[in-house]
Amino acid sequence: MQAVSTDKQYDAVIVGAGPAGSTLAMRLAKAGRRVLIAEQASFPRYHIGESLTGQCAETLEELGLGDYMGGGRYPVKHGVTVHGQKERSKFWVPVQRRDDNGDPLVRTTWQVRRKEFDAKLLETAIARGAHFIHGTAKKILGSPEKPDGVKVIDQTGAAHNFRAHIVVDASGQGAFLGRQQVLGPISDAGYEKQIAIFAHVTGLLLDPEPNHGNTHILYGKSFHWSWVIPQDDSVTSLGIVIPNAVYKASGLGKRDFFLKYLSELNPELSRRVADIEIVSPVRAISNYSYRYPQSAGPGFLAIGDAQGFLDPIFSFGVTIALKEAHIAASEIETYLDSGGEYGFENYLLKVKQAREIVQLIIDTFWQYPLAFLRLAHYSHKQDIAELFYGRFYEESTLELEAVKLMRELVGKKTTAKPIKNSARGPSFKK
Repeated sequence: MQAVSTDKQYDAVIVGAGPAGSTLAMRLAKAGRRVLIAEQASFPRYHIGESLTGQCAETLEELGLGDYMGGGRYPVKHGVTVHGQKERSKFWVPVQRRDDNGDPLVRTTWQVRRKEFDAKLLETAIARGAHFIHGTAKKILGSPEKPDGVKVIDQTGAAHNFRAHIVVDASGQGAFLGRQQVLGPISDAGYEKQIAIFAHVTGLLLDPEPNHGNTHILYGKSFHWSWVIPQDDSVTSLGIVIPNAVYKASGLGKRDFFLKYLSELNPELSRRVADIEIVSPVRAISNYSYRYPQSAGPGFLAIGDAQGFLDPIFSFGVTIALKEAHIAASEIETYLDSGGEYGFENYLLKVKQAREIVQLIIDTFWQYPLAFLRLAHYSHKQDIAELFYGRFYEESTLELEAVKLMRELVGKKTTAKPIKNSARGPSFKK
């Protein structure tokens, strides 16, 4: 790892070495910027959020990691099957987008073991020139109105003050800048307080090859659902998400509730888990839905879950992390070149658009499941595939007919403006 010292001025200090932070560090280091990553966790570390979209695959290939990802380490994902309570409410969404001619382009992506995947991204960022310190970001330097560095406590207990032209929060559920009152007041993102209970299992019934690595989402009723994400030939990530009140009212511990509810949530899930064996601790994380009002400003920028998180049902978390890191790198370059005069307008517009579209997809799914089924399975299959692919940030996404129909259905009007070219706490990832 690159050595760091307390007397250095960095172009950027990034708090958090998950996919967002490491990807951003790679891009800034490639551009010749002096960048420091501060991370308190010891890598490799356990994390959920194991399913990648097609957009993730494109980004990883652009980063030069295509050979690594395609080397047989991870299950190949062709798409996702969403299961309702009855067979007729099931639908399939392939990993597919439109090509430059508007024709369907089918491809694959991967399921990942995050402890290996995240460690690889961090190792690559360091190898490409980013500096790293294993320590806890304690507070910003400067002021909430304009941070100019971060105080980090390393693993020996020593304090380091790192100055930077911009502080980037990629701390995910740590919400470093949010907790430092930089991003404004936190608010609920509009979903019930929920709890996710999850584990790794063997013996789960998956699809036959070549679809063995596909995702399954199985739901019972609003905000009661389960995920199935293969990790290798034998181990599967299995989780349930329910309102916190339901879990508390049961009086059961995590493991007992997990096993009981797996057999009750969805008939297809019951069939698939009949012979499972739990091979990891049963974990739980609750109350994960939140947002902050301001994701960028003078001397600061937040990416990924550090600025907000919604219901994770469709596994968009890593997509958002990688894509926002890509956009942020360009925006930070412009900010640094302008001497701090550039205001991140393009970044704010793109992030706003993308997050509104993601919320629109989730709201439609939960509020109007039959209408969503018609869109996904019958009338607008290609549009829904485009959205599941992770293409939220393109201006053309606003013109998709399915987006317009969903907006009419839920009575929302987007406040995001069409994207123009720039001038140049509390959550779990899913």
